Amino acid sequence: MNAVTKVSRRSFVRTTGLAGSALILGVRAGVAKRPGIPGSAIDALTFEPNVFVAIGEDGVVQLTVHRTEMGQGGRTACCMLLAEELDVDIADVSVVQALADPKYGRQATSGSTTVRLNWLPLRRAGAAAREMLVEAAARRWGVPAADCRTESGTVIHGTDRLSYGDVAADAAELPVPRQPALKEIEDFKIVGTPQTLIDTEDMVRGEAVYGYDIELPDLLIASIERSPVPKGSIRSFDAAAARAVRDVVDVIELEANSTGLTNAGVAVLATNTWAAMQGRAALDIEWEPGPLATETSDARRVELERIAAEPGRVAREEGDFEAAAESADRLIEATYHAPYAVHAMMEPPACTARVEGDRCEVWSATQGPQWTAREVAGALGIPAENVAVHVTLLGGGFGRKSKPDYAVEAAVLARETGRPVKVLWTREDEVRHGFYRAESYQVLRAALGADGAPTGWFHRTVFPGIGWGFPAGGMPPSAGELDQGLTTMPYRFPSIRLESAGAPSSVRIGWLRSVCNTFHAHAVQSFMDELAHELGRDPFEFQMEMLGAPRVLVDENDRNSPYPYDTGRLRAVAEAAADMAGWGRGMPDRRGLGFAMHFSFNSYAAMVADVSVSRSGELTVHQVDVAIDCGPVVNPSAVEAQMQGAVAMGLSLAKYGKITLLEGAVVQGNFDDYPVVRMSEMPKVNLRVIETGTVPTGIGEPGVPPTMPAVTNAIFAATGMRIRDLPLAGQELG
Repeated sequence: MNAVTKVSRRSFVRTTGLAGSALILGVRAGVAKRPGIPGSAIDALTFEPNVFVAIGEDGVVQLTVHRTEMGQGGRTACCMLLAEELDVDIADVSVVQALADPKYGRQATSGSTTVRLNWLPLRRAGAAAREMLVEAAARRWGVPAADCRTESGTVIHGTDRLSYGDVAADAAELPVPRQPALKEIEDFKIVGTPQTLIDTEDMVRGEAVYGYDIELPDLLIASIERSPVPKGSIRSFDAAAARAVRDVVDVIELEANSTGLTNAGVAVLATNTWAAMQGRAALDIEWEPGPLATETSDARRVELERIAAEPGRVAREEGDFEAAAESADRLIEATYHAPYAVHAMMEPPACTARVEGDRCEVWSATQGPQWTAREVAGALGIPAENVAVHVTLLGGGFGRKSKPDYAVEAAVLARETGRPVKVLWTREDEVRHGFYRAESYQVLRAALGADGAPTGWFHRTVFPGIGWGFPAGGMPPSAGELDQGLTTMPYRFPSIRLESAGAPSSVRIGWLRSVCNTFHAHAVQSFMDELAHELGRDPFEFQMEMLGAPRVLVDENDRNSPYPYDTGRLRAVAEAAADMAGWGRGMPDRRGLGFAMHFSFNSYAAMVADVSVSRSGELTVHQVDVAIDCGPVVNPSAVEAQMQGAVAMGLSLAKYGKITLLEGAVVQGNFDDYPVVRMSEMPKVNLRVIETGTVPTGIGEPGVPPTMPAVTNAIFAATGMRIRDLPLAGQELG
């Protein structure tokens, strides 16, 4: 139960910095602990309101949100949920971004959880406030509350009307309803209707404030030249030429953070961005590359293949695959490889910091404000409660901006200079010094009986676990990572053996939109397509047959609860996508349809890609038909945008997503050698939304994983060429 409570005006002002409201409610959004992920566990026994709803005597409704807005529409969805139950117009809800504070619970914006975790808390807060306002008005009129109704921020009884502002102070004196009545989904007027993002006007007018936009008096701009090889250090550097650049104020050496979060570098500080960048270009640095100087992508691939040749740790086992393989009439095997990939979001990382005594104030484009506060505090040697983190809008994040390395850089430089410092990363910085999606190598096998029927499924996945992105160092893949497309394999094979193995990494590993689902989905969906063709079967019909009758898949830890994995919902989106695409229709020469489906973030997505490949090998993705079941939809416009963006990102990863290493350093640097799809390459995206159940599930990430195998399976249908290594760039398709 997400309890709603009144919050004192003093506590509200102290926590949010806002004042002037008469009725203030707090509600704690539920969150599960995530074992093995630093900074994620919270004390579920301690109640602290983490979403604040305030109604002033002027009738203004303020919603303090604790999640980050990075274009996904989370703030708009939160407004819609509150407005629906409070019975106010969405335009009358003013959003205030929360500061970093453990009282808000888990503030990290990740895992496609913003709507999922606020679906009930915000509705309950709105419903509780509405009941209190109605009761206050009814008492003033001397009538039963049941005889009153509400409409657009007004309580109505016959011809009498009182605005919420008129009765807010009286309502604040009433007890909070323990179980306020919530609307039925079919009675929604706001939720489920297309809404423009509440930040759109500010964005169009250039008034939206992103990480790059922060301006403070006496501000210095910092541009940092970092060690090209992780864990490298500085032998020596000459800053004379940099200091000679007009408007350059200082040059400061930065040591690698003791936790490994940041790398060694030299910062050039100036009064403007151009001077900082020109000063940086003038630096003369001799690097000590360190222990990773010999790392290459070719060597990494060999190491992954070596590890994959050995038995892994069993993650799921049903029946006896070894016996099935031994007695098989045919044993089909394929390997799949996906390289490191980087986020390539529109806005590179940026953070501004100001240090005064033992206190620090930070303005950061961050997905993880509390982690930012802790790491900044650790770097400065001050208590975390002395670090105030203001969260700006983000020009995209995709997981990269959950890492606080750039905030630590800004804070350290602000302390050293005694002035506010804004650290601006360039595109090259973002590509060459990121936290990358793990490189992976996978081995899949299927045993086939004499009658051609599948008798066994084997899948071994090898990749460096997300722990490589944290100070603790490397670790094997976690259960949560294996749940992302390995252990959640839904097909009914008589025997199943799923294994995993960790691998070292010479670059930092981090979350990238959909995380391990991207490479697991490509392997599983491609191999299912291979099996279908090996058996002379239609790929879609084969998948539906192997999916079997609808059932709920839940592991022993019930990790998906309260969102059970229902294969019936997966079948429904698969059938919808196939229907949209006209699956089975005849296709011209060198044109084909490819099917893929995947369960991730408790949502179900299926796609059919329509592609053609010219004789010269030019790929055209004409259309992608998408079906998604993410439960009740809050904002259909946001869902449509997320699916379009997911196709764009999935297609970018499929065509171009590759980070390579040479002598320990990342080779790529900008969109010239790490492209993303351009508008001319974007297919038409058709969407069908299936709303099943009573709780929303993830929408920000589930559309990415099936995009890649849908496209590569379509390439096979068009050309007979099977794509097992990603990306497509550099491969001959003609």
